[in-house]
Amino acid sequence: FMPGDTVRYRLAVANVGNLDASLATITDNLPAGFTYVGNESYFYGSFNYNVNAYNPNCDLFTTTVPTQIVGTITSPSVGDNSLLWSFPVLPANCDGSVEFFLIEFDVALAEDPPVLAGQHENTFDFDADNSPVVTSNVAYMTVNAIAQLQTKKEVRLQGSGSAWANIA
Repeated sequence: FMPGDTVRYRLAVANVGNLDASLATITDNLPAGFTYVGNESYFYGSFNYNVNAYNPNCDLFTTTVPTQIVGTITSPSVGDNSLLWSFPVLPANCDGSVEFFLIEFDVALAEDPPVLAGQHENTFDFDADNSPVVTSNVAYMTVNAIAQLQTKKEVRLQGSGSAWANIA
C-alpha cells in the first residue's frame, strides 16, 4: 500500500457462549497516519468457515444494521483514528453453528505528510458488560516508501556571473 491509498478493513466477532453479550463495544485504535473515512457495511450470519474464512459473498453485506443486533450501532466519526462502535446485543449462539457479525469500513493512509513506510500492526478489542475484553488477532499492513521529490529549473546567460532565475 502507498500513502494516499484508501484501504478496507473487516472486523469479525462471534458469540459462541450461552448468554447474549450486552452493551457491546468494539474499539480499534488505528496506527498513526491512518484515518477512518466511513463507508461502513455489515453482515450477520453463518457461512462455511472451512471454505471461505470470514469471507461471505459481498452481496450479503448491507449498510443496514442487522436485526440480530437488536437496535442501533453508534459508529466512529469520519476523520477519527480512535474508533468505537457500540451496540446493544451480540446474540449468543451455542447450537453448534457459528454466526459472525462483520463490520467493514474504509481507512485513508495519510499522504501529506505521508504515513511512515514500514509494517503497521493493528488489532481491535471487543467488550461487553457481561464478558471480559477480548483482543483480536494482529492485522499487518505494509506501507511502501515513496520518493518525495522537489524540482526547480532556473536559467542564466552562459558564462555570466548573474544570479540564477526562473525567468530571464
